[in-house]
Amino acid sequence: MAKLENILGIQGTVGGITIYKLNGQWVARAAGGGFTREAIKRKESMELVRRQNEEFGLASTANRLFRHALRGLTGGTKIPQFHSRLQAEMQRLKEFHLQVPYGQRDAFMGMMTPSGLKALQAYAYTPEAPWNKIMPYALAPLSAAPEVALQLKAKKPKAPLVGATHLWARMVVVEFRAEHRTIVPWYSEAVELSLEALPSSVSLVAPAPLGAEGPRPVFVGMRYGHQEGDKIMYSKDPKGFSMVCAGEV
Repeated sequence: MAKLENILGIQGTVGGITIYKLNGQWVARAAGGGFTREAIKRKESMELVRRQNEEFGLASTANRLFRHALRGLTGGTKIPQFHSRLQAEMQRLKEFHLQVPYGQRDAFMGMMTPSGLKALQAYAYTPEAPWNKIMPYALAPLSAAPEVALQLKAKKPKAPLVGATHLWARMVVVEFRAEHRTIVPWYSEAVELSLEALPSSVSLVAPAPLGAEGPRPVFVGMRYGHQEGDKIMYSKDPKGFSMVCAGEV
């Protein structure tokens, strides 16, 4: 194996040599190394790799279920690296699935633990558009009902998108159902707000009844838009959309 300064701007395999970054340095090594599909599947020495692959697959499934439950908030906005960043978070969340053998730790089960729910609440879903930097509303403490109250800040931030005239807001209660390994979203109605006359408070209420099987974290999404004639066009620019976890009901 050789270390190099990657002046060619190449990352990947070229002419039987794989070039990649390891611990901040560019490394070149012969491609392959015995990691063929058949070797991973059959060789006893690849048992650790097989277990890692199993956990990665479980994390990928949890990632997909979770992202799909939030689709009604994202509204087609392409959040930069959302899938890959969330996959890394799922890999961390599997650590909270305790008392199971290595290779069977499941991010889905990890999300349902108290520690996993705290991690979901603290996670930065839209790092390019932090809620407290671009939104004029603060989240009030959750009530016992599936309801989120938004309180207008005394000092409102300036809209990040030029020409913005309106805000769109919606919340979702994400219900985990362990028995069927599913995530069921319960959405509120969307609310449209004029930036020229923002109300001092806004309530977002999810439909009832909710199941009682698993934990129910709550997420809120807001996006900026502008009026064109009698229509309001909401932006899909990731800098004009923010999403946060507001707690749990």
